[in-house]
Amino acid sequence: MILSFMSCSKDGTSEPAIDNPVAFELVSPANGETCLDGVDQSDDQASVAFIWKSSLYSTSYSIEIENLTTGQKVNANTSKTSISQSLAKSQPYAWSVTASGVPGSTPSESKKWSFYLSGEDQVSYGPFPPELLSPRPSSTVSPNSEGQISLSWNVSNEDNNITGFDIHLDTVDASALVNTVDANTLQMLVNVNTDQTYFWKVIAKGTNGFKSSSGVYAFVVR
Repeated sequence: MILSFMSCSKDGTSEPAIDNPVAFELVSPANGETCLDGVDQSDDQASVAFIWKSSLYSTSYSIEIENLTTGQKVNANTSKTSISQSLAKSQPYAWSVTASGVPGSTPSESKKWSFYLSGEDQVSYGPFPPELLSPRPSSTVSPNSEGQISLSWNVSNEDNNITGFDIHLDTVDASALVNTVDANTLQMLVNVNTDQTYFWKVIAKGTNGFKSSSGVYAFVVR
């Protein structure tokens, strides 16, 4: 009798189901856009309009815009499916949107897109910074039977302006170059020792001589 009482509500009815926001798509700026012209605000700032499709059962949206050079992030909330934000020119950015619903529901996150906001009379652009995929920051990994782990990354290369990547890995600050690979290589095996913390980064090299860095991630080998 006690168990029966605890498993039922007072009126004998179950709680109504909560609808979670459904998956949705980003619209603009386009992913990999290398020459986006915003609306000029000043010599070094431009306003960019961000647009995405609506998510069923959502009540609000939060957008995150990251400067891929400095790592600085801008966050904003809105109930609409668009928002404008003033950003520094001549910089690469990544952006994503999260749709939230009623309390108790699970938010829906969009994919992350990237673009390059053009500057005054700028005709040459560096490659987009690589995104480190694995190992993730502060993760713990185990080597294979040969004492190796896999490093993987991704990068937007719509203009085919990347000539290759420099892979840096060490136990101090990711300053040691361990390999150089071509533009089609997005994964490689490296030798590691157990019970060590490693730091790694990937630098993309462009056809115009420009370079861009992923930033440094750290992981532990057990």
